Amino acid sequence: MKKHKTVKMLLIVLAISLILNPGLALADPPPTTNIILSCSAQQAHIGDTVTVQIKCDQEAHLYGVEFTLNYQPSMLKPVAGANGKYLQTKGTYARLDSLDSQVPDPESAQSLQAGVLRYPLHNSDLSSASTKDIASISFQVLKNGTATLRLSDIQAVAAGSHIVNDNMSYQVEMTTAAQIVYTVPQDAAVVNVPENTDVVDVSSLPGYNAATKSAVLPEINFSTLTSISGEPIQVNIPGGTTISAAAGSDWQGRINTPAVKDISVLDPGSNTVYSIIEIGFENVELTFDKPVRILFPDQAGREVGYSRNGGPITNIPTNNGLALTSGDALGAARDGKKEINGDLVVWTRHFTYFAIYTPSGTTPGGGTGGGIVVSPGGGIWDPAAGTVPRLAGSDRFETANAIAEKGWPEGAETVVLAYAYDFPDALAAAPLAKKLNAPILLSDKTSLTPVTLTEIQKLKAKKVVLIGGPGVISQGIQDSLSATYGQANVTRYSGEDRYATAAAIAGALGSTGRAVVVSGQNYPDALAISSYAAAQGIPILFTGTSTLPSATSQVLSAQAVSATIVAGGEGAVAAGVFNQLPGASRYGGTDRYATAAALIDGLNLKLDNVYVVTGLDFPDALVAGNLAAYTESPLLMVDQGLPEATRAFLAAHKASIKGATIIGGQGAVSEAVVNDLLNALK
Repeated sequence: MKKHKTVKMLLIVLAISLILNPGLALADPPPTTNIILSCSAQQAHIGDTVTVQIKCDQEAHLYGVEFTLNYQPSMLKPVAGANGKYLQTKGTYARLDSLDSQVPDPESAQSLQAGVLRYPLHNSDLSSASTKDIASISFQVLKNGTATLRLSDIQAVAAGSHIVNDNMSYQVEMTTAAQIVYTVPQDAAVVNVPENTDVVDVSSLPGYNAATKSAVLPEINFSTLTSISGEPIQVNIPGGTTISAAAGSDWQGRINTPAVKDISVLDPGSNTVYSIIEIGFENVELTFDKPVRILFPDQAGREVGYSRNGGPITNIPTNNGLALTSGDALGAARDGKKEINGDLVVWTRHFTYFAIYTPSGTTPGGGTGGGIVVSPGGGIWDPAAGTVPRLAGSDRFETANAIAEKGWPEGAETVVLAYAYDFPDALAAAPLAKKLNAPILLSDKTSLTPVTLTEIQKLKAKKVVLIGGPGVISQGIQDSLSATYGQANVTRYSGEDRYATAAAIAGALGSTGRAVVVSGQNYPDALAISSYAAAQGIPILFTGTSTLPSATSQVLSAQAVSATIVAGGEGAVAAGVFNQLPGASRYGGTDRYATAAALIDGLNLKLDNVYVVTGLDFPDALVAGNLAAYTESPLLMVDQGLPEATRAFLAAHKASIKGATIIGGQGAVSEAVVNDLLNALK
């Protein structure tokens, strides 16, 4: 559509808005709202349906908006909704072509063939509550490759207290591939599905009935590594279990293994949602006549629930009678959960979308409000009065912001941006952040979180450093930041995997002749040593448990490293790897908490102020380690209680500890844990 037609269309939208909403007037230019894209999946398979959301990055009233959606017709095919249209508007938004027959059809055959859809939308009721959601459109994946969806030439007329940036563009990328399908053998009593399988096919079993949509299963075990943890999600279906789907469904005997989905696939309500995991067959509910076990690794301290058809989350209640090997205590109940060894174990009679979340007001990594939060008593370190300072925000993003405001009250020329929901790339960031005198802030994968963007502006940053490739912080985010700060001022450190990313960061640090080597498969050991490494300017490199990656070996050689510090026991870094490292010394314990304590003792970190973080997740400790580096302070780890190793360390060093700061809200480090900490220091 030509530029003059775009402007004319918006004038039509504005005129309709003013007629339908007399008395409304445009406000003076105030805070800016951006219109962005989000996608229900960053990885998809041929035949999958993915949904793209068009929305404001913060609550806003708009009279109307017009934009172009670009996609690749060879890779993606739009899917029509129940009304026969592809783009589905949200709330009180309406397509202008449905209101005025003179408006051309945005979804003409020519537009669809070109993969360029230009939509003018009108908001019919500005008296309703402001909203972020504008519209959505679904696509079917047609072939392998990288599919790009781009929102461009955005024009909008705003109401109330927001304006909209014109002509900005936002882009999301999605990797597509053929599914790996494993067919369950007909005569097997126990089936251990190979790793990296996408679909388990039970349709060839003798007990499969296509008419009744059911099958009698052998024992089936499968595990899938996802972004929620360095350990896989594990699923166990007991032998003799009957699986069923609704009679009218299109289920044909296929079970999708765990896959992380975008949060937009369901209604989060007021909850803080960390991960959505699909198990089963999309929105078709698969049910079982016996309890089935799902183990979500490293998710203790959070809630788990389920959702179907995009609806709200239904909480799965705690049942402490359950065991890791038996769901008998479930009785007649549909679901139950129990925390076991830091994991969330769910016994359930159905597969669907599962949500890992925290109810509003109890967010791990956050308290009940933004900025800096302190515990009762004013947050002053006073063990006798039972008060300890606490740095927290309403979620992991705002906790990072609170730490930035505490550590950089006068602002920062540079900020480091890490992905908020997975640890591998982010773990090596602290030494680089310290070198740049930069706080670490957190980002979503496909769009920059509004509160993070606000914090970058508040810090008056001039440069942004991205940690990790476009798979964790999208090219769209980089392009948007480059448009604001200049391409030369936005730098990315990444590699083909976590080992290469850490190597790239090490190269930016330069050589000190020393290096830290930790497991690249999990986060606790790297976080426990992060403040020391950052304070000393020593790179954090990753290794496999029993194999030293070539990227790590090359850095050790190129930087002429003569002294290596290994964090973690032989279960994390095996003796064979340790023996290959130059001048290696090891600090480890029986678990992550004992390793953290051993590092503090062995490296002689200063005890004037101890930062207390949860050992059950990485974001709080990641950003806290950077702050702690400036005073060479340690990170001390806790879980839902006070671990024995942590308790013993506090008791042994109570005369030397002059202060402590809690990182994260009640869901991360509860007041009960704080009270135990204070008692250990008496």
